[in-house]
Amino acid sequence: ELTSFFGFWFSTLSVVSLLIQLFLSKRILKYFGIGNALIFMPVGILLGSVLLLLIPELWVVVVIKIVEGSLKQSLNKAASELVVIPVPIEVRKHAKPFIDIVVDSIATGLAGAILIFLINGMGVPSIYISYINIGLIGLWIFLITRIFKAYQKSFRRLLVQEHPKVQKHEKHHLDVHNESVYSTINRVLTTGKESQILYMLEEILRSPDEHYFEALRGLVHHPSSHIRSLSVRNLYYLNSADLRPEMKEMLNDPSDEVVIDVLRYLIHKDHDLHREEIIDFEKHSNHENIRALTLLAVAQEVHTDAHLKEILKLEGRVDTLLGRAGQPPWDEKSKFDVIAAIEAIGHTRLESRYKTVYGFLEDSDPAVLSAAFDSIAQIGDERFIPRVVAQLHGKKLRKEAIACLQGYGPSIIPLLERMVENQEIHVDDALFVPDVLRSIGTSKAVSALIGFVDSAEYAVSVKAIQVLKMMKNDTPGLKIESDLIAEKILKECQMYQKLLSFLHTQVSEHEKDPKTEKSTKIRMAREGLITILKHRVDAHLERIFNLLGIHYYDQDVEPVLELALKGNDQQRANAIEFIDSILEARLRHVLVPIIDSLGQGVTYSEDMVAKLKLPSISEWECFKSLLTRHDVKIKHAVLYLIEQLGDHKYIPLIEPLLQSPFESVRKQAEQMIKNW
Repeated sequence: ELTSFFGFWFSTLSVVSLLIQLFLSKRILKYFGIGNALIFMPVGILLGSVLLLLIPELWVVVVIKIVEGSLKQSLNKAASELVVIPVPIEVRKHAKPFIDIVVDSIATGLAGAILIFLINGMGVPSIYISYINIGLIGLWIFLITRIFKAYQKSFRRLLVQEHPKVQKHEKHHLDVHNESVYSTINRVLTTGKESQILYMLEEILRSPDEHYFEALRGLVHHPSSHIRSLSVRNLYYLNSADLRPEMKEMLNDPSDEVVIDVLRYLIHKDHDLHREEIIDFEKHSNHENIRALTLLAVAQEVHTDAHLKEILKLEGRVDTLLGRAGQPPWDEKSKFDVIAAIEAIGHTRLESRYKTVYGFLEDSDPAVLSAAFDSIAQIGDERFIPRVVAQLHGKKLRKEAIACLQGYGPSIIPLLERMVENQEIHVDDALFVPDVLRSIGTSKAVSALIGFVDSAEYAVSVKAIQVLKMMKNDTPGLKIESDLIAEKILKECQMYQKLLSFLHTQVSEHEKDPKTEKSTKIRMAREGLITILKHRVDAHLERIFNLLGIHYYDQDVEPVLELALKGNDQQRANAIEFIDSILEARLRHVLVPIIDSLGQGVTYSEDMVAKLKLPSISEWECFKSLLTRHDVKIKHAVLYLIEQLGDHKYIPLIEPLLQSPFESVRKQAEQMIKNW
C-alpha cells in the first residue's frame, strides 16, 4: 500500500510538473517577473507548513509535497535558470554545476541527517518539523530578494558601461561659537586675504557672535567694498557698543551697497526714529544717490509698519523720486531712482502704488523690469501673476520672472494649473510654467506637473515630464505618487499604440493616393502629417522611459532606451530582459511587447503593427482622434490635409475647432469652412 501510495503521487507530481511547465511557467514569468516567480515555491511550502500545524493530517502533507514537487522542476527551475543569465559565462560555467550537483546533494543529505537526528535520535514529534521549515523558508525568501537585487545589478553592468560620477560634497559650516576657533577666525579677519575674510564674514553672519566685535569694527574701513558691507551687516546684529557716530561718517562711502547697510544700521539702532533724523542722515552725505538709498534702507527696515510709513512719509518720497526721474529714456541716476522707488514699494507693500509697479512691467529696460519682478514677489498680489507669466517666454529675464512667481509660494499653484489647462496663456509662456513649479518644489507642485501630462498642450506635457524627472534626480526624498506615475505610463503606452495605428492608417492611405499632378498637394500634406506622427511616436516612447525613470531608478532605465532602439540583437534582448525584471505586473504585459516590437532605430514598420496586433482605424476616426489631442501642430497638419482632400464629410470634425483657445487653429478652421 505504501509503494502504491508513493507510486501514484510521484507519477501525479510528474504530470502536474509537466503541465505547469507547458502551460503556466511562461505566463507566470511574463506576468509576475523572475523575482516574484522564485517566491512561488517557498511561499507554497510556507502556507502548507503553517496549515500542518493547525491541521496535522496526511492530506496536508500531500499538498505540501505536490507544491514542492510540481514547482521545483517547472517554474522554480525555469526562474533559477533565467536568474543566472547576466552572470559572466566564465563564472557561470564553474558555479552552476557546483550548485546543481554538489550543493543540491549536500543540502538533501544534510536535511535527511537532521530529520534522523531529531526524530529518531531525540524523539522530537514530526509535527515540529514545520517550525524548522517556517524558519528556513523565511531565510530562503530573504535570500531570494538579495539574489534579485544582484540580478538587476548584474544586468545593469551588462547593459551600461558605468562611469564614476563626481560626488557633490556638502558644504560644511564653521561652528563660530566654538572657543577653539576664536583665535583662528580673528587672525583671518585681521590678516587674511580678501577671499578668506569674506568667507569668515559670511560664516559669522549665519550666527552672529559678540566675540568678533573688535575685528569686525576694524574691517569697516577695509579697501574692499564687499568686506565693508559684510562687516556692517554683522555689526547690525551685535550689541557690544553703539557705533552710530562712526557709521554716520561712512555715509559718504562710494559704494551704494555699503551706504544702504550703514543707513540700515543707523535706523536699526535708533528705537525712536523720526523723519527729521532721516533728513539729517541725507545732509551728512554727499553721495549722489543718497535720497534713493535712504528710501531703500528705510523701506527695508520699516517693512509693513503703517505708523512708521506715515511718519516717514514714504509715499511722498516714492512719488518725489519718480517725479524727479521723469519719463524714459533715463540716464543712470534717474534709472537708479526709479529702481529704488519700485523696490521700496515692494518692501513696504504700499498698496496705493501697486499700479505704478504694474505699469513698469511694460518697460523694456531689463534692470527696471527685474526690479519690478522683485517688488511683485514681495507684494504677493495675485493680480500681477498673469502679467508676470506673460514674460516667461523672454530669455533675458526668464530667471527673474520665475523667481518672482516662486516668491508667491505654493498658493500660486492652483492658479497656474488653471491658466495652463484652460489655455489662458500663450503656449510659449506655458512652456516655462513647469520650471516655476520646479522652483516651488512641493508635493502640490509635483501633483500639478503630473496633471499636465494629460491635460496640458503637448509641448507643455513633454516639459512637465522632463521637469518631474529632474526633480526626482535633484531631490531623492521628494514624494511622487507611484500609482499616479504608473497610470501615466499605462496611458502613454496606450497613446503610443494609438499613434502607431494612426501612422499606419496614413501610410496606407498615402499608398492609395493617386500619383497625379492634381494630387500632389494631397500627397505633400499627408507626408507632412506622417512626418509629425513619426516624431510623436518617437517622443511618446521617450516620454514612457522618462516616466519609468521617475517611477523606478533613473540610472536603471535611462540607458535602456538607447539599447532597446539602437543596440544589436544581443543588447536588445538583454535590455528587454532587464526591463522585464524591474517592471511590476500591470506595466510588464503592456510595455514589454512595445519594446520587443522595436527595430534598430525604426520608428514604424508593418512588422511592429503586426506584432502589437493593432486595430485597423478608418481615416475618419484617425482625424477625429488627432483633432481632439492637446497638440496644436498636429491639428494644423490634419486641417491642412482635410483642406487638400476637399471632402465635405469632415466638416463636423472642423466645426468644434471654431471654439479652440488657440487663435491660429480657430482662424484656420474658420477659413476652411468659409472657403467651402
